[in-house]
Amino acid sequence: MSMRSVAPGFFAAERVDRPGTELVFEVAVEAGALAAQGRTVYALHP
Repeated sequence: MSMRSVAPGFFAAERVDRPGTELVFEVAVEAGALAAQGRTVYALHP
């Protein structure tokens, strides 16, 4: 696994450089599709 130094003594995991691979983005797309159909979608984030 390659790691990138982001600050002295701190290394970010490789997955940090791959946004869009997380499930949260898939959930957001699905929520948007449901809202577009007129369904009630509750955001559980600030």
